Amino acid sequence: MKSILCALLIMLGLASPGAAAVVEIPDAGAVADVSLIGGWRLDNGHIMGALRVTMAPGWKTYWRAGGGTGIPPRFDWANSENLAGVTLHWPSPHLITVEGVTVIGYKNELVLPIEFTPKVAGQDITARARLQIGICKDVCIPASKNLSLSLKASATEPNFLIQLALADQPINPRAAGLNARSCRLEKTEDGYRLTGRFSLPHKGHKPEMVVFETPDPDIWIASATTSRKGATLEARADMISLSGKAFSPNPKALRITVIGEDQAIEMSGCRIARP
Repeated sequence: MKSILCALLIMLGLASPGAAAVVEIPDAGAVADVSLIGGWRLDNGHIMGALRVTMAPGWKTYWRAGGGTGIPPRFDWANSENLAGVTLHWPSPHLITVEGVTVIGYKNELVLPIEFTPKVAGQDITARARLQIGICKDVCIPASKNLSLSLKASATEPNFLIQLALADQPINPRAAGLNARSCRLEKTEDGYRLTGRFSLPHKGHKPEMVVFETPDPDIWIASATTSRKGATLEARADMISLSGKAFSPNPKALRITVIGEDQAIEMSGCRIARP
């Protein structure tokens, strides 16, 4: 956690290795335009919309898991009307180097499709969100913004920008050539060490990043370290309970994303390897 804090301070310009740095931090509104955009009613009665973040050249924002120092977008939809829930359809992210640190995110523009589920089918939704987001270049700016959008149940014309983002989703493991995957858990002083092994062809020339996610908000999974031997990719990450309570990891509930130079691969669950 100390290394994460140090990296954040460096990225914010509040600290630097060896010498003090003076960094002028611009206003977030001067480098990024953030809005909700409308879409169309789906066959299941839900309404498709999106978050659109348009940034000045060279600026970037984060994926849902932004790496060790990332600030992923966070939404609070509490003040919405006729809204039962939302599903975020994240486009394939990219590996981006910021001050020598690799983060996961998007350059210049992000269109994040959002599927809105109404409480009462067939009626309009008023979506209101309090958004927290990080926007970065040489410095990172944590920004907050109130967003609102009226989503019409009568809308039938698809939005081309949202369609493009929906088409740019991570591919399934079979299409990527994954032959096998397994996980191993080892007890540590603070929690568990998770090691995943993937029989997966290497595409591109740069190392991949593997991200483990769990639906349990109390379990924190560190950024994974990866290594490769031929067609075998191995990723290792520590898991701890934020509350300090004892827990038993469930590898079948993991969401695993392998992010490479040209593609992202997403898979659900991982069987435990026998010793």
